[in-house]
Amino acid sequence: MATRELSQLTDPIDLDDISRFRFAKVYEENVKVGNPTKSKWGNVRFFGMWARPDIPSSIHDRYHQVTAVDQYRLDKIAYKFYGAADMAWVIASANPTVIDPVEDIVAGRVLRIPATSVIFAEVLK
Repeated sequence: MATRELSQLTDPIDLDDISRFRFAKVYEENVKVGNPTKSKWGNVRFFGMWARPDIPSSIHDRYHQVTAVDQYRLDKIAYKFYGAADMAWVIASANPTVIDPVEDIVAGRVLRIPATSVIFAEVLK
């Protein structure tokens, strides 16, 4: 079986409206799964490439200098500003020089924290 886009499938994956994967293509492929002695064929679903959303700057944005306490922990920074650790992707997306969301979050680095009004108006529309 060839790889198929999710749009061609009858059993779609339900994604939350704020999921960072909501615009990513989802594919399905029939592959051999399991260990070498008990393998079988099965359908595996996976996400295609995810494009970093453009989060425009706003006069309401805040800036945060990473400290030793929150170094390597973008989730903690997201929780501090948004009350939700799973919004770390917003901060990573707003800072294009953040390639690795763990290793690039070092003490002393200044991160742009997008205003929630921008996130809801522009990114999550």
